[in-house]
Amino acid sequence: MGLVLNINYSRLFSNTTINSFYEESRLAGNFPFFYTIVDIISYQREANLIGQAKHILNASLGYDYKKFSARFSTSYQGTKISGYSANADKDRFNQGFWRFDAVVKQKFGNNFNVFVNMNNISDQKGTNFFRSEDLVTSIERYGSTVTFGAEFIIR
Repeated sequence: MGLVLNINYSRLFSNTTINSFYEESRLAGNFPFFYTIVDIISYQREANLIGQAKHILNASLGYDYKKFSARFSTSYQGTKISGYSANADKDRFNQGFWRFDAVVKQKFGNNFNVFVNMNNISDQKGTNFFRSEDLVTSIERYGSTVTFGAEFIIR
């Protein structure tokens, strides 16, 4: 009975090596007999793993009193890479975000509960970009949801 606090933070350091190639072309010869020389050059670079944010935080604050329970929670996920390209300047990313949720639950007796779940209260959108956050490629909107429910427990 009373205040409830949960906090979970993860700092990830995972990387991968990306092997890639690029072509370098140059004209050679004398006019009018130009020809092209193409060199294939390989290189490696380090990058974060696809889909893995460096910072992840989950926290909730709640209150329990007798048969009543309420929780407010938040989660943060930092920007993460969503696709590699041959050139690091053209990698694609999912922008970091904060998301907020809440739940309220009331128990009646030992077998019956009613609850309200509120998800994505802040209406957080999924924003994708490449190169910089100014170059948005898509925005996904999931909206906020509210679920009302009743639960009967058979023991």
